[in-house]
Amino acid sequence: MADEVPWDAQTDQFVADIDDVVTKEYGISFRDLLLNPSKFRKNQKAKDAMPGIKAEVDSYFDNIAKTMDDEKKKLESELDAANVQYDKIDEVIHIKSSALKVPYIKPLFVNRNVSSEETITVENYDEALDQMIGRLINVSHYVADVSVSYKDYMLGTWIFSGPKNYILTINQPVSYLFTLEGSNRAINTLLETAGNILG
Repeated sequence: MADEVPWDAQTDQFVADIDDVVTKEYGISFRDLLLNPSKFRKNQKAKDAMPGIKAEVDSYFDNIAKTMDDEKKKLESELDAANVQYDKIDEVIHIKSSALKVPYIKPLFVNRNVSSEETITVENYDEALDQMIGRLINVSHYVADVSVSYKDYMLGTWIFSGPKNYILTINQPVSYLFTLEGSNRAINTLLETAGNILG
């Protein structure tokens, strides 16, 4: 079913759960509302129900999040560790690229050819990594920090662009909370679009 909709299989399960509640409470198909909101444009019942449906979605995801305190603590610990590694590696890259006069940039976006890249994933900064960074910078035309921010954390990734591109990345935490947040965003975005169409 998820192949037919603009979201992944896990989000599809969330939509199905919310659909059950919304259908019982408001007599409206939540799935239809997300997939074909223009169908409800002249439906006053749907317009009147929008604030309640939005509240149901918020409540649904809040209730799941409340059961995940241990997962939150584990993720925060892993993100703290990843942030420490980001700060160390970023400082080393900044110092070495400056010393070697290789531009170090933080671009908005890099259009990459991933077929000609080599990705190196590390867990921790150490002396061997320090030497490797120096060698990568030596063969680079520029270094780009393409790290992703998540809340107050940085998930470190750098491109060393040269005759061959090398990607250095810090091993990223894996958590069901990322899935939950992504699905929550996707559903709320579609719901907001539906609300705008309904007026």
